[in-house]
Amino acid sequence: NMTLYEGFDLMFGSTPVPNKYIVSGGLKTTPNQRMEESAERDGNGDLHRETLDNYKTSIEWKVPTLNLAEKIALQKIINSGMVIEKERKVLLTYWNEETNDYSQGYFYISDIAWTTTYINEKTNDKEYDSVTIKLTEY
Repeated sequence: NMTLYEGFDLMFGSTPVPNKYIVSGGLKTTPNQRMEESAERDGNGDLHRETLDNYKTSIEWKVPTLNLAEKIALQKIINSGMVIEKERKVLLTYWNEETNDYSQGYFYISDIAWTTTYINEKTNDKEYDSVTIKLTEY
């Protein structure tokens, strides 16, 4: 039961991220990562794995250079999916490259270090360097 791709890769809450906020080649998803409860080798050197039923996804998303208004707009999109602000826990729908379908889950957003590259005193605007946002599924 495959869903058609709807033209977006990330959606916070019910707000898709416009593709202009993703650098070309700047979206790296590692879907459905397997997690081991245990993995050990026996006397013959054969590997025995106890794999958990829950799979987790991690995403690295590179944002292009932004001006202040664009940064604020992007933060509003991200915050529209915020479930627990203190934990920076968001509800995210993402294009799952393993299933070729949309998946949804709760993700933690790592701290974002915004680097100011230019301040325009005439227009009271500023520009920010490209930044990578890391999302890790709960």
